[in-house]
Amino acid sequence: MSRLLDAASAPLGVCWLRTYESEPAMGLEAAARGGSLVGEPGMEYEERDGRLVMLTGELSESPIELLGREPVRDLAYTGRVLGR
Repeated sequence: MSRLLDAASAPLGVCWLRTYESEPAMGLEAAARGGSLVGEPGMEYEERDGRLVMLTGELSESPIELLGREPVRDLAYTGRVLGR
């Protein structure tokens, strides 16, 4: 999940270059202050070889699709809530 948060931070303009571990995720957390949840938080899972695997395709596309339509702080907040 941390790599997904790393990837989400760049298009949101929060962190373009990670210089230390968790920098993008911490940037998203800071950017999320005062934000609110965008959309319905739904995570899909499937079982593979006896393990639950989170399907992140829709989650990773959402911030890019919503750029310019929703405030960055709301997109960052949504990413932090779903990433916990």
